[in-house]
Amino acid sequence: MTDITIEWARCQDWIQAAVNEAEGLFLIEDIASGVEQGLFQFWPGEKCAAISEIITFPRAKAMNIILVGGDMNELLNMIPSWEAFAKYMQCDRITGGGRIGWNRFLKQHGFKVVGRVEKFI
Repeated sequence: MTDITIEWARCQDWIQAAVNEAEGLFLIEDIASGVEQGLFQFWPGEKCAAISEIITFPRAKAMNIILVGGDMNELLNMIPSWEAFAKYMQCDRITGGGRIGWNRFLKQHGFKVVGRVEKFI
């Protein structure tokens, strides 16, 4: 068993909890497959985990944090690592979405809310 397999097994419940909140966008199998293929980045912590992706737009490149789960303080402490990785990947921003309650915590770390609109069809 590889280190990543061990870490995935240890952190899978946190990722699953985040998938459950994602309004049907993913299944845990989609995330596992994306990590294996290199489409997503897996960020394991001691008591948390996150999943990100790199998105290239016509005029910008972003590291998008798509799923987070587990200990909020530990997740917030990952931000410098995310920033370093985003810079390494030549991104000019970090984006993400989530519950409104994250706003007050993320503002303290230099994030701003730009809004979210969604319609189920």
